[in-house]
This record gives sequence, structure tokens and C-alpha cells, in this order.
Amino acid sequence: MDAKESILAIDVVVLPPQPVMEKAKQLNGIFRQGIEGRSFALDDTHVPHITIFQLYARASDLENIFARVEKSMGNFPISKDLDMTGIAAGPVFAGLHLPSFAVESAELRAFHKDIANGMADYCVDTSGGPSYFYRDEKEEVNQASMDWVKNFGTNSSHAKYFPHITLGAAEAAAVERVISDPQHAQPFAFAADSVCVYQLGNNCTCRKLLWKKDLSSPSPLNSSE
Repeated sequence: MDAKESILAIDVVVLPPQPVMEKAKQLNGIFRQGIEGRSFALDDTHVPHITIFQLYARASDLENIFARVEKSMGNFPISKDLDMTGIAAGPVFAGLHLPSFAVESAELRAFHKDIANGMADYCVDTSGGPSYFYRDEKEEVNQASMDWVKNFGTNSSHAKYFPHITLGAAEAAAVERVISDPQHAQPFAFAADSVCVYQLGNNCTCRKLLWKKDLSSPSPLNSSE
């Protein structure tokens, strides 16, 4: 591999519809209370999403990756019936939980499996680095984020895959309060909006849109140039 070749931390994702986005942002606001400086707001550059597969990839492979994702979409259509089954405490990054809506769908799991297999040819074996992530000026990338992408294929895919929508960062006590509140943890069904590829930011947030295909549109949007 050319030492000068660009590598990006990327995420193949499914985006939920706007009402689910708003639910996620509402809980994100609750979780951020009192820890704003250590957390992040869900917004247009920290987009609520369902991760399908994360990897380090060469910039020169992006077009092939987009084509492979679109092929999987044709082979494994994503059901309009996705179920939010509850709120999970999530992993701990830099001392804070990353709570999430747990999502279940047999079709989503089949899509993940096909994408995971398809991305094997494009995964770059690297320990990662801040330059692979999308960052604001002077923003740091924690080690947990870099390790998560590096180990996603081993630790978070196939039988270990857990589809979810991350709701931000939170202290353990806040997570427990929200999980125990029926108002917030009530299950609901929703339809997926689109499939995208993003460049990841700190805490494995979706920061920069590279490619998007609406589930209702035949033509993808390529934003990588």
C-alpha cells in the first residue's frame, strides 16, 4: 500500500425517517444535560443512523464500495418494517455510555451479512489514526473510536451484530433513568428512509456524507467528490 494513499474510516448505514430522527435528538438533549462539554449533539453533521458495517478503506476504493452497497440493496431489500425494541446502555467510550435505540429486523440482518462479506475485499488492516476520521478544527479522536472501527468485523458483525441508533453520550445514571421511563422506552415500528456511506467522526458518529440512495429513488447521490 502506498504510504501516501488516503484512508478513511467509513460507515455503511441505514437512515431512519425524520420522526425517528427527532425522537433520537430529543433523548440526546436529555442525555447531554450537565455534560455538554464531554458529549455531542445529534444534528446535520452527527446524523442518527443504523450502522450496517464500519471499516477503514482506501479513498481509491470508494466507488467500488458504493457499487457493492447498491448491489446488496438489490439482492437484500430492506423491509419497511423495522422495530425499535427498547433502549440499550451501549458501550463505553472515553468514560461515557453510548446509549441507543435497539432495532430488530430479519431483513436488516441479512443485509448486514451480505455487506460484511462484500466489504472484506476493501478493509484496510490498520490501527487507525485521527487523520482517517472527519474532524472539526482541533477536534480529537478517542482511541475507543479508532479501535471500534478496526475491530468491527471481528467484534460487531455476523453473530455479534447489534443493529441500533446511537442517542449520544451519557453518564450511567442518566441512561438508567431513561431506560426505566416507559415514556421513552416504549417500542415502536418505523420504515427506513435511505442507505448511505459516511465518513466517521469521533465516537463513530456519521459526519460527512459520501454516498446516498433513497429507498424510494432509483438513482444514488454521490457526494464523495
